[in-house]
Amino acid sequence: MKKLALAFLILTSPPALAQTQVMQPGQWEITSTSTGMSMPGMEDMPPEALAAMGSGQTTSFRYCLSPEDAAKGPGEATAASNGSCKVIKQQASGNSFETTLACEGAGAGPVQVHSKGTASPTRFDATSEVTMASEGMTMGSKVSGKFLGPCK
Repeated sequence: MKKLALAFLILTSPPALAQTQVMQPGQWEITSTSTGMSMPGMEDMPPEALAAMGSGQTTSFRYCLSPEDAAKGPGEATAASNGSCKVIKQQASGNSFETTLACEGAGAGPVQVHSKGTASPTRFDATSEVTMASEGMTMGSKVSGKFLGPCK
């Protein structure tokens, strides 16, 4: 999930957003909170098993966004951070965006990531849905990022 959140950060850089929007190069903190999961057979699972699968789980990490990565277009930047993904849909209007990635999964087949939300040079907030068609699984999350300052 960390790689997908990182790809999301890069996808909110130009030209994914309006040409005047530029993600600030530097240290970013990315937080992702699971909003749920569905897959065949989940309805038969006991509540304890469902809870152990991570719904509501929050993870955070920091990432140094270089000036070079901030200046790249989304396809090129995504390829640099995660060579298995490519942009298949991208729309932006003002500070709102919607993006869909197609990624090669690690042994689980193709993965599709759909995100939409708002972004500024120093913050983004979005919802994201990851679909693993070969497994019949869908995972949702809320993802946010905030600029912290120069890279450390």
